[in-house]
Amino acid sequence: YKHAANREAQHAFWNMAGEHNHPMDFEIMPRAVFSSPQVAAVGLREQDAKARGIEHRAVRFDYLETGMGLAMEAEDAFIKLLLDPEEPKILGCHIMGPDASTLIHEVVVVMAAMEGNPAGITVPVHIHPSLSEVIQRAL
Repeated sequence: YKHAANREAQHAFWNMAGEHNHPMDFEIMPRAVFSSPQVAAVGLREQDAKARGIEHRAVRFDYLETGMGLAMEAEDAFIKLLLDPEEPKILGCHIMGPDASTLIHEVVVVMAAMEGNPAGITVPVHIHPSLSEVIQRAL
């Protein structure tokens, strides 16, 4: 992914300049496939969590459960979240549907800046109707 390569180059520069000395965090590197439908993800996949013995809870929520998803007739679109069952933390997120590559950023920001605390998504008001409600309601 070009965005990952850009960040790696930035880290390499910082490390060579002595301004920054820690490795890349690939756990919160977003990824997207610009197909139809779009697919986007960040964090752990369910099979990764299982292979590592990480306890998790999987939650799936369909776009059709929101006003915008219904208006768009997004019949096969959904979000899947992997959550820590013990503490408020998002471990991973996968989205398949319209604007998935844009929607994933809400989760990326919470994972990067708030240690995955879902309150960063559940507390703020989301515009209605908008696709961002898919993420908020899934949580």
